[in-house]
Amino acid sequence: MHRPLPLSLGSLLKKESCYGRLRLCIVTADLLGAVRNGGIGTANYYLASELVKAGHSLKVLLTLQSVAGSETFDQGWTEPYRQLGIDVVIAEVWARCKYLFNTFPDHPSLRIAKNVYDWLSTQEFDLVILMDWQGHGFYALSAKQAGLSFQNTTFIVQTHSPSLWHTMNNAAIPPHPVQAIGYFIERRSIEMADAVISPSVYMLNWAKQHGFALPNFAFVQPNLINAPEQTDADVAARAAVDEIVFFGRLEYRKGLLQFCDAIDRLVAQGATPRQVTFLGKFSKVGTEHAGLYISRRAIAWPFQVRILARYGQAEALRYLAGNGRVAIIPSVADNSPYTVYECLVAGVPFLSRNVGGIAELIHPDDHAACLFNDNPNMLARSLARILEEGAPKPRLAFDLEENRRAWREGLSHLHQQVMKARQPDAAAVTLPLVSVCLTHYARPQLLRQAVVSLMEQDYPKFEVILVDDGSPDEETSDLLQSWEGEFARRDWSIVRLDNGYLGRARNAAARVARGEYLLFMDDDNVARPFMISRFVRAALSSEADLVTSVFDVFTGTEPPDSQTKPVERYLPVGGILSFSVVGNAVGDANALMRRSTFERLGGFSEDYGLGHEDFELFLRAVLAGAKTAVVPESLFWYRRNSASMLSVTHAEANRLRSLRPFLEGLPAPLAELAVLAHGVAAASCFPPEPSVLALDNAAHLSAEELRRLDHTDPDAPSAVAIVCKALMLSNQDRIAAGILADICHDENLAVESAERIAAIEALMMLHTRAGDTDALQRILDDQLDLGLSKQSVARLYGLATPTLFENPETHTVGIAMARRQLELDPDDISGRLVFSQYLLNDGAIAEALPILDEALVLADREYLRLRPDIGRAVAQQQFACGMDHFAHHGRLENAPWPEAALFRKAVEQLCRAIQSGERPAITLLPEAAQRIRFALEAFARPTEAQ
Repeated sequence: MHRPLPLSLGSLLKKESCYGRLRLCIVTADLLGAVRNGGIGTANYYLASELVKAGHSLKVLLTLQSVAGSETFDQGWTEPYRQLGIDVVIAEVWARCKYLFNTFPDHPSLRIAKNVYDWLSTQEFDLVILMDWQGHGFYALSAKQAGLSFQNTTFIVQTHSPSLWHTMNNAAIPPHPVQAIGYFIERRSIEMADAVISPSVYMLNWAKQHGFALPNFAFVQPNLINAPEQTDADVAARAAVDEIVFFGRLEYRKGLLQFCDAIDRLVAQGATPRQVTFLGKFSKVGTEHAGLYISRRAIAWPFQVRILARYGQAEALRYLAGNGRVAIIPSVADNSPYTVYECLVAGVPFLSRNVGGIAELIHPDDHAACLFNDNPNMLARSLARILEEGAPKPRLAFDLEENRRAWREGLSHLHQQVMKARQPDAAAVTLPLVSVCLTHYARPQLLRQAVVSLMEQDYPKFEVILVDDGSPDEETSDLLQSWEGEFARRDWSIVRLDNGYLGRARNAAARVARGEYLLFMDDDNVARPFMISRFVRAALSSEADLVTSVFDVFTGTEPPDSQTKPVERYLPVGGILSFSVVGNAVGDANALMRRSTFERLGGFSEDYGLGHEDFELFLRAVLAGAKTAVVPESLFWYRRNSASMLSVTHAEANRLRSLRPFLEGLPAPLAELAVLAHGVAAASCFPPEPSVLALDNAAHLSAEELRRLDHTDPDAPSAVAIVCKALMLSNQDRIAAGILADICHDENLAVESAERIAAIEALMMLHTRAGDTDALQRILDDQLDLGLSKQSVARLYGLATPTLFENPETHTVGIAMARRQLELDPDDISGRLVFSQYLLNDGAIAEALPILDEALVLADREYLRLRPDIGRAVAQQQFACGMDHFAHHGRLENAPWPEAALFRKAVEQLCRAIQSGERPAITLLPEAAQRIRFALEAFARPTEAQ
């Protein structure tokens, strides 16, 4: 006798019902074949197979992240689906051909959800089945809510394992605050769905208890499975057991810790099996790999322990079906797990913890035999009993064939019910007047583009209120005057203010506005022709008070066109509060708000010199209960450059401004928690950006320099030196020079300190680039006077000379400074080699050879110091010098000749100079000529040496 299912799809069926064939799509991040095993993937495999067998047409959109081109997709796993007539489309493969830019906020599910929406927009389906996990249907559902598309499509969300549920039950602390976006879009996907289907009553109740607003159509329908139902004779006997098998992913939620505790207690009781096996995919227990955790726990167990982590679903079931094995499923929390389901239909004896929806799968009469409560001692006692008496084979709680029929036929009836309950088309509603509040300050070239884009809108009923926030330039004044006639003809307005910043300017526009809706826009944005019409349609269809949208980011001063490639794409999610303590995922100021809502909230705050006034208002709206909607299409172009408002305002003050709504709208303890959470999250995930990043050429700073700048006292000389480098890269030489000169003469710094040396080097770079050789010479002379060692000054000379050599106007000075460098440091080998290369490059062979020989003498001395045995051989006249030994023996033995790489370059340059020019008369001492000849033999290619 099987228990009837509450609220099931079967309740939609009639005894003699016929059902229509549907065009179906399953959108899932998990699919059997693409992954070895997993509940969601298994459920979708069985569901897809059954629906196709029932005559429905079906496509599967696989949204598994970062799978395209991986090994998994080279093994033909999709072939069984093709044989069933199921077309599997891989979302990232499809999207990769279209989108080659980044998205933000940086949550992968947002990018994938946008890909899902874009792909579904190219298809025609009667019904789409989405998973709650990862929320990949969020933008498609947002589009339907906004009345933009899918009005004839039914969207079902299946509740398998919401991420928040998994996080709490798997003891997995979220690794990043951006995970809040994942929680939000999963919840909103369930709330926006036409229907929700859960495999258990438990999961629907969990969603209700955690504030999910379930749609009117909410059903409980067990997942499908293809195994035959067992007979009463099959389940009557108890199976003898000598092997205990942990069955499930090797992680906390699946009960791994409690299982090991129970085995410890079993060992203490002296009732031990022949073997304990762990059958499931590896995961982590906290930060510890599950394999290491198991091996650590099993050290003292007096029996064989085996881990089978690579088995797929079919292999795992075959293993469990072997004689003498019992499956243990000790989950901390579970929905309607296939581990239990598969054991039930395959007749595998098992014990399971009585949590979640597990009991809903098992016949009520068998609960006592196979379920235990949350206590390792109880599991240990149950294990001892089955080792002695054998293990139970429980029965399934419902009829498999009835469940199949409910899925095969119920979806068609559900689609019909949803279509009957459709809302009227928003396009039939009287169109409201929209007031576009356009703010401007001293950017007439950009303002022209914004206004032209508004003149090209396809929405018939809107006005523009252009507020000039005290622009001081004549070009803006002339432009506004030239527009007065056209604005009057269109019944648009121009408002001139003294400069008061964005909040005040936007409020001034709203006071003049006559529309039912306010659409705020900045002068550096460019609207797409359908911007207003899509915003309005979304507001009317969703009855939202605030509508935000996707937008594309671009750079430069030219207007975007069909060939403009986005730099980034912003993917907002609407009324999210959790992530808003960290960053803005609600939307941009370029958004539509109901006028009555705006007035109820009191408009924008009017802080001068700060941004985030839009984010602050949006959060006040959300906290006040305003309904939000998102248009998942790019409705405008957002221009980003180094002079934009957010680039020149105080980042921390902007973010703290957006925390005010929490202080105003939450009880004091919660408001304080929000502020603290922002600080903790921002410190780890959104470190303050150095102000130099706003400079155009700051990208030339190294990652190490940026890191040092982030973590160094801003007044420290080392930080100031980096800032000066960025200033120089941005052609702010005069400012940099003044700052650096102060550091170079700072008496509080040690003469040879790294900070002071860095400042001197940066200042020299500045003067070298400018070709100011007199300033360079003064710096170096000053440093000698201040006590900097000759060797250090020589190194500074070496820093400047290469640039001076390369500039024809300073070439002579470069040669003089190189000679001065060698005088200051008579032991400098590398300086002599570099100097000789520049002389050789000039064709000055006669001048270069003595310098090259000086380097050879110094290197020879160092070589003999490192190799005393060769020194003795030279003293005994077995070799003429160290270079003689190196040329004929040492280089073949990879002996360490000092500055070998520089010697090679110098010798190669010598060979080229000799071959390309006239050979001047060269007078060298015999020893020098001999050393040069040995160097040619050691470092020149054979043809050059000849």
